Parts: sequence; C-alpha cells; structure tokens
Amino acid sequence: MSYRSQQQGVTLVELMISLGIFSILTVGMIGMFTSNQESSRLLTGQGTLAESGRFAMELLARSIRKAGYRGCNSKRSLDDLINDEPYEFNLTAGMQGFNATGSGWSPNITSILPQTETDPSTSDTNVYLAAGTGIIVDDYATCPTTGCLKSGADIITMRFASSTEYSVDIAGNPINSGAEDVIIDGVLADVQDDFDQYHLVFINDCNTEDMFVITDMVDEGGTQTRISHSVGGFGSTQNLQSSLGDGSGYQTGATVTGIESHTYYIGASRSLNNQGDPVDALYRKSGLDAPQELVEGVEDLQILYGVDTAGEDLVPSTYVDASLVTDFNDVVSVRIVLTVNSIDDVGSSDADGILRRNFTQTIRLRNRLIKE
Repeated sequence: MSYRSQQQGVTLVELMISLGIFSILTVGMIGMFTSNQESSRLLTGQGTLAESGRFAMELLARSIRKAGYRGCNSKRSLDDLINDEPYEFNLTAGMQGFNATGSGWSPNITSILPQTETDPSTSDTNVYLAAGTGIIVDDYATCPTTGCLKSGADIITMRFASSTEYSVDIAGNPINSGAEDVIIDGVLADVQDDFDQYHLVFINDCNTEDMFVITDMVDEGGTQTRISHSVGGFGSTQNLQSSLGDGSGYQTGATVTGIESHTYYIGASRSLNNQGDPVDALYRKSGLDAPQELVEGVEDLQILYGVDTAGEDLVPSTYVDASLVTDFNDVVSVRIVLTVNSIDDVGSSDADGILRRNFTQTIRLRNRLIKE
C-alpha cells in the first residue's frame, strides 16, 4: 500500500507574507544599526570635544597663573635698565593681550608681536636674534601653510621667571657697583639649555632685583659659569648701565633665572576633518621657539581682563577687553571663553554636523594675590 506525501510546498500568498515580515525585520535592524552608529559618532564627538576643551583650558590656566612670577619680588615694579626689551623677554609686564576687532587686533600686533611672513622675500619683523621665529600672520583664509593666525580670536602672552634657578657665588665674586660679571653655580653647557648670550635674564635676592642682557658667557672652570652684563647687547636691545642692584649689590642667596614667555592664539591646524575641511587649533609660541600646535578643534579664544583699579584689594573692579587695559600690571584675573568643536561631522544639529561647546573659566594670577 503506498502513501502520497502530505508536503504540498508554500503558496504564493504565504511566500509574500514571509518576504514582507523579513523585509520589515531587515529595515528595523538597519534602522537600529544606523541609529546606534549615529549615537556612537555623537558620543565620540562629545568625548573629543570635552577632552580637548579641558586640556586647552588647563594649558592656558597654568600659564596665566604664572604670569609675572619673579620669585619673592613678584609684586614689586621691575626697574627698566634696558633699552628696547624684546617682546619675548619683557618681564616688566607679566602679561600682554590683544583684542580681536574684525580682521585686526587692538593693540595693533603689527608693531608689537613677533611675526613671520610666508613670502620668503619678506623678512621677519619684531623677532629678537637671528634664531627667533615669529607667528605667521598671513590671511588665515588664503594662507598656504599651517599655523597661520586666525582673525577674530584674541591673543594673549604671559611672561615669568623660569623655575630653574642658578645660585650666584656672592662670596667668590661680589656684585657691587663696579662689577660687570656674575658667577653662577652651573656648567656652561647646562646653563645654555636655559639661556645664552644676548638673552635677557633675571637676578633676585628678595631685596633687590634686576633684568639684564647677557653680553658674554664663559666657562669659569669647575662647575661654574661667568656671565657678563656690560653696557651693550644685541641690536637696539642694550644694557643702559653695567651696575646691578641699584648700586648696593646683592646678598647671599641671590639667584639668576631665564625668562620664559608663552603666547597663545588660534591658528590653522595641520589636519583636515572627515569632510576635508581645515581644522582650527590652539597654538603656543614659547620664547624664541617656533609656534607649536597644542590642541585641535579649538576654534575661538575670547578674553576679558579683571583689572584692580583701586590697587589695594586685589580683586577686579571691572572686566574689560585688552584694548581697554591701560596697565597689564593691574590685571589680577583673566576670564577665558574657549569655543571647542568635535573636529569631524558627528551629526549635530549645526548645518555642518560639527558639535560645538563653550568652555569658560576665570583664573586668578597667583603673583598678584600678595599685598606688598
């Protein structure tokens, strides 16, 4: 006896229903995958933005807090015994700011800020020593190289005595009105890592302080270096007199330090984002060195200066931009607003899909907090 198979296959209706269900499930899975991918991009962008903002603000805050540091004489006015101090070494002012105004800045950076032109036929301007390098100030929109200065963003410079101190051998070489040399404890090669001939340095013993141009540096033998500070210098930057200490000399415990400066600004990064567009970055120029890119995605820097007009209470009487500060030695705090972006298109609500956030911090100048 034979039996016929009961399997008759599926009908066209059943097949269509199955395909419909499968299509709905596939579309749902694709939608879920796309949504997860977009959420992941957005979260990655938020993480990048937050990390960049915190890091950039910390770098700025660290330099701002040190502005004007001159050891135990940080609050006193520094006598100006040098003709034409170069911008990077002018410790008579611990801070200098430039407020962005349209395509320019106030004060005008042209006559002050060390600048480098991209045109090789044009010489650098306001750059001290042949080894000095300035900031590329060519038009940001058409600049053919990286690091070009972005208009519309503020610029700030902080100057301070280096934390590396060299003890002065007062016993072996007293500093008096007739001396033109200072002997410090330090091997010449090591000292030259911090400062060299024609650099400006700072000498301090907590009672007296001076800034002078090094006219010569020689190995004194052993572990000491002899520094000369005779009348003269480099170009128009000259010691106006060879004597130090206002004629009264220096006491035991005197030290010599180099002078550091940090200039922060917004410039063109070396990178492009995932849309192929240029990226903004926070740059820092330290001393005579060429500017270095620090943090990508920082697109704006706006600064207000808290000025103590009373000169007594060490709290800001008002906050103004750099163009309205008459004396930066009266600044006791700085208010920073950084605009940082996610660099890449992460699907934000902005037209370009880039996520943006403002970071704000008010920073006190440590060296302005102590009353004389």
